[in-house]
Amino acid sequence: MKKYLTLLLLLALTITHSIGAWAADDIDRSFDRPFYKSFTGTITTVEERDYLENGKFISLEAQDGSPANFVVSQNTFVESSVSLQPGETITGFYDATRPMIMIYPPQYTIEVITRGEIQEGENVFVGYFDNNLISFENFLQISLGDETVVIDAKEQPFTNSLAYKKLLVYYGPATRSIPAQTVPVKVIVLDHYFKGIDNANQLSADMLINNELFPQQPIYLSDDHMVYVPLRFVAETLGFPVVWQGASQPILLGENISLKPNSGYYTNAEGKQIQLRDVPDIKEGTTFVPLSFFREVLNISNAFYSEEKIKMHSQNTIQ
Repeated sequence: MKKYLTLLLLLALTITHSIGAWAADDIDRSFDRPFYKSFTGTITTVEERDYLENGKFISLEAQDGSPANFVVSQNTFVESSVSLQPGETITGFYDATRPMIMIYPPQYTIEVITRGEIQEGENVFVGYFDNNLISFENFLQISLGDETVVIDAKEQPFTNSLAYKKLLVYYGPATRSIPAQTVPVKVIVLDHYFKGIDNANQLSADMLINNELFPQQPIYLSDDHMVYVPLRFVAETLGFPVVWQGASQPILLGENISLKPNSGYYTNAEGKQIQLRDVPDIKEGTTFVPLSFFREVLNISNAFYSEEKIKMHSQNTIQ
């Protein structure tokens, strides 16, 4: 069956679908989520920096002479064939949605490094995939074949679901559709998509809600700068009653809005399911939600954290 699917995909290379993103499910994909860009260059220098624990600062030069610097940490995945030595050509993948310092040469915080010299017809892609194995930016859909190698970052066989995980995908031919469809040669499972606040820092911040100031309320700030706020306090201050139904049941806000701890799926007032990267989490009996919940699920347009203050107003909604 899988070999038959492979043949169908290869035959479809000449088929062109109408241009325009399509989704295989009814989950809203319009919100911010990580997607990856890359830079390929030859290493010129490799330095140790005091502020990079077990990391490296790597300078490179692209084929056209363009320079760049890679910040490589102990959490960066480095393909086993890469040695990170001067003269080696590598490709670094970085999350293009994260803030970058404005500097020349450009400096990238690298999450994945692969060999830069690849064979003709070989392609490499890094991204998160949904439960239909479509990348979040709707660029690539993968279907596993009989000969597809699936391993984890430690090169051990991986047999669990690939949904909502960061994948390093090596593939050859793909259809000319949107998304492109392919049967990959190899998939390396790098990370999970949904994130909570286990590694976040607890802070305090003033909250300005409906023009009323609430000094020094508890918040969490994650390592990737995601802000979490106490659900009940903020939602009920905005006028959304919160109903707790038990640890295994959805939390309700009004008639249709719902969410569950440790789940990236939310339901908005229209009953539409929305997926967010960051999940509700419970700390010391209090449910915290990402600030994006108020923008993407409750449609409050100005829910932001700036100048060490949370600001939002229930009358400023997205139409």
